[in-house]
Amino acid sequence: MSIEEAIQSIAKAETLTGFNAKMVVDNPRQLKHFVKMIKDQYERDGNKDNLIANYGAEEINTIINYKL
Repeated sequence: MSIEEAIQSIAKAETLTGFNAKMVVDNPRQLKHFVKMIKDQYERDGNKDNLIANYGAEEINTIINYKL
């Protein structure tokens, strides 16, 4: 999965993270900030499983493994 596909998938969610993903779709210059935000959320205790449950393992793994 490409980073663009992962972000577009997350942008479909009716959540704050989904809203942020929509902003990245509209303004790709925000990609760096979005990736950092997801990585920060992912590294918080107990949040990893929540992110994967809400947005999908492939999508989250694509984003956290994206090289800035």
